[in-house]
Amino acid sequence: FLESNNLLHPKQSGFGAGHSTLSALISVTDSIRHGVENGLVTIMVASDFRRAFDLMNHVCFLWELRNIGADAEM
Repeated sequence: FLESNNLLHPKQSGFGAGHSTLSALISVTDSIRHGVENGLVTIMVASDFRRAFDLMNHVCFLWELRNIGADAEM
């Protein structure tokens, strides 16, 4: 559903075929290299969303799914 409706960012890793932790690492490395080579201020912020589903408000999550057209029976 997410891929077929283009709801994931093209660089999202972990949910689609061909998108692994390696592809995420390569993308981050390329972005940092590009910034450094072009004299840009380059920072990286990382978040660990382990168990994020357990900690989220499920009512809000279901409401957002309905807003993007997800089937309630999904």
